[in-house]
Amino acid sequence: MDQHDSATTLKCPAPHTRPAATASNGSDPVVTVVEHAIPGLGISPQLRKDLADGAWRFTGGWNLVHTGSGRCVLPLFTPVNLGPLREAAALLAHFDWTLPAEVLRATPGLQEEAYALGTRVTAAAAYGCPLNTTETSWMVQPPSWHVTLTDLTGEPVGGVFCSNYGDAEATAVELGSYEGLGGAFADITISRENDHEWRLRCCRYDCGVVLESDEGVAQVSTADRDQLVVYAADLGWRQLDDRRLLCPACSTAYQSLHT
Repeated sequence: MDQHDSATTLKCPAPHTRPAATASNGSDPVVTVVEHAIPGLGISPQLRKDLADGAWRFTGGWNLVHTGSGRCVLPLFTPVNLGPLREAAALLAHFDWTLPAEVLRATPGLQEEAYALGTRVTAAAAYGCPLNTTETSWMVQPPSWHVTLTDLTGEPVGGVFCSNYGDAEATAVELGSYEGLGGAFADITISRENDHEWRLRCCRYDCGVVLESDEGVAQVSTADRDQLVVYAADLGWRQLDDRRLLCPACSTAYQSLHT
């Protein structure tokens, strides 16, 4: 079973420390772990108690909890989406979270590191970005080769961009065999663009997704960076600044919940 697929419900007496906000009609809170991030740490819904009627209500954010006790691991000062908590769990993986809560509380440096990480997570969540990003999403590459079909008047009527000459030559041969010459098409030419081109990849440090066409069959490159940003936005990419963009999946996981 995938670690993201199971949900676990825990009784949480939570002495000495704040429990994860939960929904319960009894005196003992109940923590529902909706995603197991690493052994001993899970992600649970963040709820807040309504002082008027005593009901627990979902804030829209999430908590990182110790699954052995249900206690919150990070001090969070704003609703946090799933992405930053997954990163935080990975950054805390050098501690053994399968140990009992009492042992973990006595582990040197753990509480200090968790507090500092909670501050980072809160800041990243408010901004809607990952904790760790690459310096830039921009990747430069040599100019493309263009295979062009022309009609009997010499006007271009179709074409294919290729990243290298070998692919362009093979494409020209394939098009010539498929389309045929001497009918509607008079010629097939291979030329090269003059300017270096740009591609985009997701700026989350360990993501690596590269912008593809909306059909998902080829990576997209162009010499016009502004045009590439507009195209990426149309496909659900989100721009953090002039240098960094998030792919659609990361954009959703890191979307700010701050209102």
